[in-house]
This record gives sequence, C-alpha cells and structure tokens, in this order.
Amino acid sequence: MRLYRFRTGSILRKFIIGLVILSIASCWILVYHASKEFKVVKRVPVLTEEKCYHPRIGSNSHLGSREFQVLGYNASYKLEKRVLVAIRKTSITFRTEVATVLEANRVPHQFVYLELGDKTVFPELTNVGVGKFSVVIFESIKFYLALGKANKQLIDDYCRKFGIGIILFTEQEAYEPDTHAFEEFHLAIKTGVDNLQNVEVNPSACLLRLTRAGGIIEKPPSLKWNVFFPNHSTYEAVEFATLEVAITTLRSDEQGLPKVNFENAILDEKVTSTRYTTVLTDRGHLDGVRRVYFGSGLSFWLHKLLFMDALAFVSRGQFANSLERRFVVDIDDIFVGRTGIRMTKEDAKVSSSI
Repeated sequence: MRLYRFRTGSILRKFIIGLVILSIASCWILVYHASKEFKVVKRVPVLTEEKCYHPRIGSNSHLGSREFQVLGYNASYKLEKRVLVAIRKTSITFRTEVATVLEANRVPHQFVYLELGDKTVFPELTNVGVGKFSVVIFESIKFYLALGKANKQLIDDYCRKFGIGIILFTEQEAYEPDTHAFEEFHLAIKTGVDNLQNVEVNPSACLLRLTRAGGIIEKPPSLKWNVFFPNHSTYEAVEFATLEVAITTLRSDEQGLPKVNFENAILDEKVTSTRYTTVLTDRGHLDGVRRVYFGSGLSFWLHKLLFMDALAFVSRGQFANSLERRFVVDIDDIFVGRTGIRMTKEDAKVSSSI
C-alpha cells in the first residue's frame, strides 16, 4: 500500500513539473513571436533603390534637409506593422474595398470611425514608446482637413515623430462637381470629372515599386474622378489621365463669315485633349509628413497596385513587399517528358543564366 502511494505521488510530481516547464516554454515562444512584430525604423534609407528617400538638391534643398531631420528623429523608435483606417460608419463600399486589399496582402489593420470636429476618438497611438501604426489612411481628404485642431495635430505629430505618412482618398467628393483649393497644402482639387481615358503611369515617379510604367489603359472604369493641381516642388505626379472633348463649329465661307444656311452647312469638329493628374505624391517637404493622394477609389485595378506601393512609401519600407520572384519547374518535364517537350541540357543552361 505504501509502495502504491509512493508511485502515485512521484508520477503526480513529475506531471506538475512537466506542466510548469511546458507553460514556461509556451510563454517564451509567445513572447518571441510577438516581439518579431516590432521592427526598428531605419531612417536613411529603407528602400535604397528609390530616389524618394534622398534629400532634394537645389533652391529648395533647405526644405529637403528639414524633412530628413524630422524623419530621422530618434531612429530607435519601433513600430508595429499595422494600418489605421479612418472612415465614416456609412462608408460600406470603401471599407469593403480597403479591407479586401489589406487582407489579401496580410496587412493587419484597425478601423476608426470619424465624427465631426474633435468628436472623433482615435485609439492610443503609442504603447510604452512603441508606435502602434505604420500607416494612417483617410477615406477622404475633406475628412482629414475637417478634423478638429487637437486631432489633426495628434495625427500629424505622430507621423512626424515616427517618420510615417498618410494615404488620402477623394472618393466621397466625386459627386460634387467643383474645384476646391487647399492653400495650406499648395494644392487644388477638381471633383466630378467624367469620361477620363488613356490612363498611364509616370515612369519617373519614385513611388513605383511593384507597379511598372510603360502601358496605356485606354478605357478605364466609367466613373467620376478627382484630379489634382499641385503648386509646390514637394509634389510628384504618379498617374495621368486624359479628357477629350469634341467641339463642333460651322465652317466659315471664303470671307470668314459663318454660313447661315444650316441645311447645307458643313460642320467642323475639333477634339481638345486635357491631361490631368489623378494620383499624386507629397514627399513631405512642406511639413515633414509624407502623403499620397488618390483621385478615385480602389475599384480600378491599377489603383490596387499603386495602393500597395503607397503603403511601402509612407511606411518607409515597413510594408515593402519583396521583389524576389521564384519559378517552379515540374520535375516530370525533365525526366519523363516525351521527346519535343522534354527539358534538355541546353534548356537547363539557359534557365540557369537568366
């Protein structure tokens, strides 16, 4: 009986000790993986191949140096890889589009709902000196500018302190044909532009990373666009689109007077083309905050690519996807493929040299 009790106590003691060791190991693994979410923000530069990350040289070089002084402030700051998205509660379509792109690219994000003035309650932006967000997105530039003074200063100061930026859409203004001037940003926006065609990307835009220039999209989605008129060297056009308008006039006679006989009149038709900027980059030379402006939502497939590039740009590389691509070769094609499609020694040499 005593031997049985001794064995039972020994087994129970070993079980408890093993359980404690397992708990300690599990906690250590959890802390290790959680700590991997924090990355030190390298200020100069994160993406060395992009000229966006180098100070400007010229008459406005003092503005560029100020930008990099601000962005280089305390390089030991850490950031969580998370996106803060500021939207209205009623913006179901925009929320779905943004969430779809972020989730498809495995980008953690958090929504905050906008209220008028200072009524918007933003979440805690820092935690023990660590920035909780690497990018801030606003559904509309109007909502960003309509923030109360305290909230706008809170967002701007956070972006300057941690060297990150803001992505601004203008989708909500598309239904108000008008021109809005924002003197603070040296920028004007014309809303409600219809029938834009021939969309192309500026090949020299430093925002481009995944997106490649060179092609023209003649027929983009039929929707209303917002176009930008910048007035400062901090801005760089990323995407262009063309508006073509046909003007019909009566052909004049030999004396230069228009013909009055409308039945036999000959009409002259001229087409005028106007090129607009539909996606714009602010490199932060004005106030140390980088921004990217989209003249439409994410329903246009090209904007999805530019949106991913914008995430990398304003986060200073936190969300920069790797450009490395790998090809998978079915090994059956090497050993059991029939003559004519079987991989040869010469094929292997060519593929290894690519």
